Amino acid sequence: MDNNLIEALNNEENESILNLNSERNLKINLEILNSLNLDENIILDFYNKLKNYRYIDELDQLKIGSFIRNISLKELNENNINLYSGSFISEIKITEKGVILTCRNFRNKFISLKFEEHIIFQKFNNQELAIIKILDKLDKLETIY
Repeated sequence: MDNNLIEALNNEENESILNLNSERNLKINLEILNSLNLDENIILDFYNKLKNYRYIDELDQLKIGSFIRNISLKELNENNINLYSGSFISEIKITEKGVILTCRNFRNKFISLKFEEHIIFQKFNNQELAIIKILDKLDKLETIY
């Protein structure tokens, strides 16, 4: 077995994706987008842009250095919805006001996001993608037998 694959499977940070496969992940993303009651074309656009991302609903799923895209719940309430182009998580702070994500975007500008005020999608890293591919193959084998 490939050493990178063994390393990916032994990495405890990857534990949260062991119950996913591509189909389940896309289904979860679609359920989240549908719950926002958006126009069907907007849902389809966001869905296509989030194919290599997973919905993050627990703080322990976030990883420093990972790339995220987000939807502001404040904008949703104002009927001005955007899927932001994304940024890298630099720091996660737990404060009295909530969880603050400090992120760096492509222009090297730092922004702060309140975790509770955003829907967060985190891009799969290479190890996670390798695990997802294996889980997809295992699921196919289960359906055969």
